Amino acid sequence: MPTDVATVRISEGWTLLGTAAGAVRSPGDLPADGWRPAMVPGTVAQALGLTAEAAGVDIDAMDWWYRGNLAAEGRSTLRFDGLATIADVWLNGQLILQSRNMHRIHEVAVDGGGALVLCFRSVTAALATKKPRPRWRTALVANQNLRWLRTSLVGRIPGWTPPIPAVGPWRGVSVRTPASPAMLEIAEGVSVHSGGVTRAVAMPDAARPAFHVDGQRIFARGACWTVADVCTFDDPPPGVTRESMRLARDAGLNMLRVGGTMTWASEELLDACDEFDILVWQDLMFANMDYPFDDAEFRSDVTAEIAGQIARLRRHRCVVVYCGGSEVEQQAAMMGQPRLPGDVGWASAFYTDTLPALIAEHHPGAVYVPNTPTGGALPFHTSTGFTHYYGVGAYQRPLADARAANVAFTPECLGFSNVPEPDHVERHFGSASPATHLPAWKAGVPRDNGAGWDFEDVRDHYLRVLFGLDPVALRYSDLERYHAISRIVTGELMLRTYAEWRRPGSGCGGALVWFWKDLRPGAGWGVLDSENRPKPCYWYLKRAWAPRAVLLTDEGLNGVDIHVINDGTGPLEGTVELELCGGGAGHGPRIWRQAVVVPPRSALTLSGEAMIGSFSDLAWAYRFGPPRHDVVVARLCVHDELIHGDALFPVTHSLATVPATCLSAELSPSPTGHTLTLRGTAFLQSVAVVCPGYEPDDNYVHLTPDRPRTLTLRPIPGLPVKPLRGWITALNLQGGVAVRG
Repeated sequence: MPTDVATVRISEGWTLLGTAAGAVRSPGDLPADGWRPAMVPGTVAQALGLTAEAAGVDIDAMDWWYRGNLAAEGRSTLRFDGLATIADVWLNGQLILQSRNMHRIHEVAVDGGGALVLCFRSVTAALATKKPRPRWRTALVANQNLRWLRTSLVGRIPGWTPPIPAVGPWRGVSVRTPASPAMLEIAEGVSVHSGGVTRAVAMPDAARPAFHVDGQRIFARGACWTVADVCTFDDPPPGVTRESMRLARDAGLNMLRVGGTMTWASEELLDACDEFDILVWQDLMFANMDYPFDDAEFRSDVTAEIAGQIARLRRHRCVVVYCGGSEVEQQAAMMGQPRLPGDVGWASAFYTDTLPALIAEHHPGAVYVPNTPTGGALPFHTSTGFTHYYGVGAYQRPLADARAANVAFTPECLGFSNVPEPDHVERHFGSASPATHLPAWKAGVPRDNGAGWDFEDVRDHYLRVLFGLDPVALRYSDLERYHAISRIVTGELMLRTYAEWRRPGSGCGGALVWFWKDLRPGAGWGVLDSENRPKPCYWYLKRAWAPRAVLLTDEGLNGVDIHVINDGTGPLEGTVELELCGGGAGHGPRIWRQAVVVPPRSALTLSGEAMIGSFSDLAWAYRFGPPRHDVVVARLCVHDELIHGDALFPVTHSLATVPATCLSAELSPSPTGHTLTLRGTAFLQSVAVVCPGYEPDDNYVHLTPDRPRTLTLRPIPGLPVKPLRGWITALNLQGGVAVRG
């Protein structure tokens, strides 16, 4: 940035007023009373104090006015990083800008300062304007005319986002003037990122895609990003976004997708991904609808939007992929639309011709994907190109479908109603085990618009599959245990599915979970809850995503395979341990060991039967009599230190309960918090450590009698440090163990 120019935010002294749609045409007609303080950058919902649990105001139905002051002399440039969505801007009563695109960055030359007024017109009124019909109707949104507005779909998708749309100067207002000592605050979007070396990324095979970073093939594992908070939308408290990405890095995530229903990635998010070495896949904010690219004004607007945003994003080494849109081809194909003329499939040539040229011009070297899903006889077929995989999930396919589908690459998958930790549930619902029919609870459970089921029904289906229990009967008899088992179900499903996709014989290039973080309290799709803390499924994904891992797969009549994965840049030399647990009285520890050497960026597969050297019916496939074990456990050790572990339940996840005396815990202080050593005298399933205010480095671990586990408990960043008070349970343990520090 030139040294004779300074940029400052205009963030103080703003006020807000709501008026009926169309009632006030210009600032001179505004009333003097009724104004309230407002935050800039910020949203109307934020100024009104709305929450995701209680919206209460139809924001889109009204016009919203912001008043502020531009303190500048002489020539300067006003910059608007985001005006959501239909915005008029006046300076000293003169109209200086009109915008119909919340994603566009605008700069306006002005002469002098004065009264600055922003009006955000009613989206509801705009949607009432008659427009040409689309080729197909999407069920994602209620009003098909949303395809004409460049606005986020968050807050406007019934079923899985709270009814709180982004309206207002959500990404801030700033002024660029000749430098002065008072102008010290740097505005978002104008600083140049200076960290790291630009990656060389490629995707050589469109049919079976996989990303190559610095010449090495990677398995892309991660999740789809959501806005930090539906009310503030893109301006969370300092440190929240970085903490979210720190948790992502710690879990082994290496790719984050910013999907077309959200918005362009913020500087805070991109800085955090640069810092933590997380690749960013950025959609171009098109999703599910038949966008009017033939309209010259619309086409010009989105072209300017994309060019301006890419100019910002290309400064970040984390940004490696741009995608034309989400489920546009899929919607057209599923609605019975024929392929379009030429080699464009079901989507417009704008995706196949115009957008790749824009990407090549503004961010040379970045990978471009026209749409997802795409490729194959139909765009949503799973074995070719990019697919959105919900076979294990919404479609209630058996776990074996994760292999049978032969998934090539899924940048959206495994959306489940993930139950948060008990303390989160109690804070927001008044009980750690609320009745699942309560409206407040159901509001946090995602559903597809118009469907007769929700994703809690999906989870209940798999609870029955994994545990052999009737979820309805379980809720009748023991609601607390229903929630405890439900916390395990979705994590176990994700872990087993990733084991299929990461095994050497899979050929899958990557999988990104739908979502990374919840939009509101409850059992949403998020891996993190709405307060940015890990749900139980997080810990299962941390094991599924680990760069050095041992994962088990059920091979039926061929027994159980053990897959040792090394995503590191150096060789892995260690020992694989195979242990059989349970299966009735009289069985002592049964452990087999084998040394392994795994080259960098590679994996190998061992046969469990071969390790044992005799017939053991590891998968209980032959069923000659009762099973001789309940659990197959694999461990990866380096110099006798446990690096990773996995457990397979070949018969059922419902194990016989054992008394609380089978678990002991020893707590001792450490430089960063506390060390917790767990010991069991029986196999303990999904040992959970709940210590409010503290974060373990692992959780929901399986414990075997011969292998104590040592966990580290650290104070959660950003929270006051308080004495440690916790409780340890296991799914097959009667009661629990208290810990005090």
